[in-house]
Amino acid sequence: MDSLDEQEKKRFDFLRKLYELSGGNEHKFLSMWDIGDQLGFDRDLTISIAQYLKGEGLLEFRALGGIISITHYGNKEVKENLKKHVQITEQILSTDHLTVKTDLSSNQIDDILTQYWSKIKSMDIWQYYEIKACLIRYHETDK
Repeated sequence: MDSLDEQEKKRFDFLRKLYELSGGNEHKFLSMWDIGDQLGFDRDLTISIAQYLKGEGLLEFRALGGIISITHYGNKEVKENLKKHVQITEQILSTDHLTVKTDLSSNQIDDILTQYWSKIKSMDIWQYYEIKACLIRYHETDK
């Protein structure tokens, strides 16, 4: 069984994928099974996540066969979560927290991210790599 953090991450990954595929359109119906497959979830996990998100008011079941749509509150949840991570990213990349040198190697970038892991650990892996990509772009534009 997954830890609570892993469950929450999978739930948010599912909701974020629903948001991405629907473009935030509450009237676009999608298959929860397709979303689960894209995320590598088995059917039991997919239905469990969908039922949880429905209970939270973040998605609606629209038709038999696992057809769902995102709700207004689902859109709001994704946007607020993404906004929070952008703010954390900006804090980490601000000069108050990090002096970015122009001669950083990939290993040095990894070392910097490890130093700031206490702030980063609440993020999922794609956000970690987003920050790393920002550092690399900053490094490349400064040469």
